[in-house]
This record gives sequence, structure tokens and C-alpha cells, in this order.
Amino acid sequence: MKNQKGITVISMVIVIVIIILLASYSILTSRDVVTEVNVQTYFQEIKLVNDNVKGLSLDKKYFKDTFEPFKIENINEYNARVGNNLRPDRQYYLIGYGEESLTEVMRQTLNETLDVRNVENSYIISFVDMGKVEVFLVDGVRIGDNYYYTYEEIHNAYSNVTKK
Repeated sequence: MKNQKGITVISMVIVIVIIILLASYSILTSRDVVTEVNVQTYFQEIKLVNDNVKGLSLDKKYFKDTFEPFKIENINEYNARVGNNLRPDRQYYLIGYGEESLTEVMRQTLNETLDVRNVENSYIISFVDMGKVEVFLVDGVRIGDNYYYTYEEIHNAYSNVTKK
């Protein structure tokens, strides 16, 4: 038994534990990277929609005529989906890229009107004043333990996360 060659059970267990620790670390790190990529995607998309809708809102009549087919009649069904940010005294319009009910014709109309491509999420917009609109991300984006629904909220929350 003096010249036995091979692996002892203890050394094999140590190697397995090290492999498990490395694997768990890489899984946790990749999950954070995926979350950050998702937040960046939401952030860039809502900024694009926000900027393009603001440009259209400079002409109040054109804005309302353009989005009239997308007007939300009952805001209660969407209010919870946008963090209860909708007010009953305003008119809201659904830019429902992520909605199942959106037809291809409506999608194409939105793409051409807003001059955007590859938008995947749904937004609710409201004309507030000349050149000022509210844009809400339907269902929000989760950053940490909270959900955020507007460009400003996402920007602030994302900035705080990336500073850490």
C-alpha cells in the first residue's frame, strides 16, 4: 500500500466544493449582468419613445388626431399596471407594442408615426402641454426591489444602481 497512486476522497471533495463555489459565483454575476442589460434596454426604449412623442406633441391637434385610435376609455384597467400614476382628469393613449391585441397594421402605424423600430414594450402617453407629455412604461421595470414606470424614475434608479 505504500506506492498507491490515485485521488483520496478528501481531495476529491475539496475539488468538488471549489467547483461548486466558482459555479455559484459565476451564476450570480451573470444574473446581475442580465438584469443590467434588461434595464438598459428598457431605459433606451422609453427614452426613444419619450423623445419622439414629445416631438409630435408640439402640434396638439396632430398629436390627438394621430393617437385617437389608441385612446384608453377606461384608465382603471391600466392604472395598476403603471404604478397608479394615471389621473382621471387626463386623456391617455396606449402605445401597445407588447399587447396581444395590437394588430400588424396598428404596429406599422405606430412605427411610422413615432419613427421607431424594434420596440417591444407597451407605453401609455398623455399630452400635458405644448411639447410636454407623460410617458409610462406599462408593467414597469424592476430595479432592485421596486418597479419604475417613467423615464425619469428609471434614469434615477438606474443611475443609483450603477454608482454602487
